[in-house]
Amino acid sequence: MVEQRITKLTRAAISVLLIGLISAMFNGCYYDNAEDLYPFDTIIVHDTIVFEDTNTVNQWSVDVKPIIVGSCANSACHSSGNSNDRIPLSSHTEMVEGIEQHNLRGKIESGDMPPFGELEQDELNTILDWMDNGYKDN
Repeated sequence: MVEQRITKLTRAAISVLLIGLISAMFNGCYYDNAEDLYPFDTIIVHDTIVFEDTNTVNQWSVDVKPIIVGSCANSACHSSGNSNDRIPLSSHTEMVEGIEQHNLRGKIESGDMPPFGELEQDELNTILDWMDNGYKDN
């Protein structure tokens, strides 16, 4: 009788263990999509995953000003203190005035500006992204 009880307990224990193992195996088969888990560009450096945040905001002084100075705010067009009647775009304050009071965004998007030599698409995207993010002075 004691042996029958031990046998029943052993069978019950084995059944519980098997059910637990099968459940663990099914949970282990879950598939994660790395693109959903990591919304960044992923770079692997020496077997270490490094994440690059692609949501950086373009900066006036680093990203936008060099484009404006090279394509717009030169002595022939929109430099400060120019003798023509064009709005100056040499400083952040002047750019904000151009955006808010002179439809500068519309003129850039339409291709009217700059009139001589178009902006490269990445330059255009940089300026528009900066405008979309509040054209901060950073």
